[in-house]
Amino acid sequence: MRKMISLLVSLFGVCLAPTSAAQGANLVGHWEGAIVLASAEQEVDIVMDFGPTDALVKGKLWFPMTLDGAHEVDALAIQGSHVSFSVHDAAGLITAFDGALSAEGDSLQGTMTESGKSIPFILHRVKATGPASEVPVYRLLGSGIELTRLFNNDVGNVRMLLLLSPTSFSSKMAVRLVERFVMDQINDPRLRVYVVWMAPDRPESEKLVRLVAALAPDPRITHFWSTDRSLATVFEPMLALYKPVSNPCMLFGQDRSWTSPPPLPDRIRQTPQISDKNRPDPTQRLNGVDLAADVRSLLAAKKAP
Repeated sequence: MRKMISLLVSLFGVCLAPTSAAQGANLVGHWEGAIVLASAEQEVDIVMDFGPTDALVKGKLWFPMTLDGAHEVDALAIQGSHVSFSVHDAAGLITAFDGALSAEGDSLQGTMTESGKSIPFILHRVKATGPASEVPVYRLLGSGIELTRLFNNDVGNVRMLLLLSPTSFSSKMAVRLVERFVMDQINDPRLRVYVVWMAPDRPESEKLVRLVAALAPDPRITHFWSTDRSLATVFEPMLALYKPVSNPCMLFGQDRSWTSPPPLPDRIRQTPQISDKNRPDPTQRLNGVDLAADVRSLLAAKKAP
């Protein structure tokens, strides 16, 4: 179901009676949250819907970043504020959730267990939205001229540039951190984000890029699809000082313009790599809270006269 989660996290299956609508009344609704491996750095989104069906409460769960659709909730049990349930994927991997509803009934918090490992999760009851609109994706030429032009047209704004892979789970997690911790929290029209998804020129790649772009739908974010690996050389001057680089997230102040070579970022953050030899400077870690602080600092900075 989820390569990344299965690396982190067998469950003991138990036969439980179906949960009646009366028992599950406090659970009915739309829920969103995350499995928190490392706060503000490694968070896996969860979306859930619980509703009454034939006098029973049934649920569906999605892991948006895995793009593998809805999973029917199994073994739902509710006793007072205590709630437990599980889901399984096509391969039979079981993921169990065990938690407690808050006194107000607006949050559900506990632990997720998978492959013998337990990780905290938290869900919040939120208002369900309608079907999401398709997020536009723009094809980049090898020179990246469309990106350069947009970057310069946006002078006067704080700009963020991410170079990501649509097949990488950590890339998808990175763009979700940007959406959740920056775009959802900073309601400032002077912020622009450009996400360049590097993927080969294949029909399946285009479909995948459009799916991952939907993970970050804020209208201040522009998604590009680059099929030419030579485009990476355009960014080498600005990244040379920060190697090794993994999922680079670069921030540029309001007065920066892109000529030749590209401007050095005012701040760079990246996803920590697993290898001890390739860990970035701690100040470069892609942490959602710290990234938001970087953005606020640049937004508050006075423009050069």
